[in-house]
Amino acid sequence: MNHRERFYAVADGLRPDRAPVCMWHHYFDELSHGRANVDAQAEFVRETNVDVVKISVDGYMEYPFSTPVRTASDLRRIRPLSAGASYFTEQVERARWMMERVGADHPTLYVIFSPLSTLNHTLSDEAVSAFLKEDRAAVVEGMKVVLEDTLTLMRGIMERGGCDGMLLPLQCAEEGRFSVEEYRALVHPFDAAVYAAAGEYSKYSVCHMCGWSGVKNQLECWDGLDARVRVVNWATAVEGISLAEGKKRFTGRPVMGGFDNRVEGLLYTADEAAVKAYTKEQLASVDGQAILGADCSLPADIASERIRWVVEAAGEFEAERGK
Repeated sequence: MNHRERFYAVADGLRPDRAPVCMWHHYFDELSHGRANVDAQAEFVRETNVDVVKISVDGYMEYPFSTPVRTASDLRRIRPLSAGASYFTEQVERARWMMERVGADHPTLYVIFSPLSTLNHTLSDEAVSAFLKEDRAAVVEGMKVVLEDTLTLMRGIMERGGCDGMLLPLQCAEEGRFSVEEYRALVHPFDAAVYAAAGEYSKYSVCHMCGWSGVKNQLECWDGLDARVRVVNWATAVEGISLAEGKKRFTGRPVMGGFDNRVEGLLYTADEAAVKAYTKEQLASVDGQAILGADCSLPADIASERIRWVVEAAGEFEAERGK
């Protein structure tokens, strides 16, 4: 099997020749834009031999408002971007370039954030929280515009960028941010719109229940999203839900994960023998049926060989089981 066939097999509920691996990290400074970013990502794929390529959106985390936003009421005045805005064209170009570099054999997933996350990345969590207290209705109006542009971006990424699917982070459901009822009323409808659109384009997208903050999420906030986004990834270390437990919780859905992404995690700190032993333990716990991945982005300075150990261990697991 090539890398794409391996990923498709797990996503379709079939058994691959070995478990596929999907891991990534962020890119900064001169590596966050243009050809330099694509070259860096392609080199990461080559060095690690990961199967699934999550295309970085570094350099585009901030949304370019059509008018300055300094107060909550300013969000009532923003308008959708023009079709030729660089926010769209440059990201579609990045997707297309990555497909040209690695897409022959590797499945590619482009990251698409929900509107509230996009506002947080652009203005800061603190500013958006203050805006919600000041004028919640204005924030909702701003989210509607961001959603419109998010759907436009998704269409370009899939139709012109040629990606296999999308990696769709779910955020803002940490304990203490919103109650479940508040989240379901304010944020969930926007998550649902993004997930429904993703389901129209591909059955090979990934639900990424993001644990980036290190605070447990109220996972019930995310119940009921479009089931056509079949693969589920959550923060095993933060949530305290193992790969095996998640497979039971998300019955019938392919799972992805198993590794703590933080600097204190085994993948970043342990030796080769320990990383490989842990990898095989994870696979044994789910009868080999998973996509091996991390809870979220890995540290940018992680050695490529550490991820390669996981890939090698997945192959060794199948070879040992076949004896």
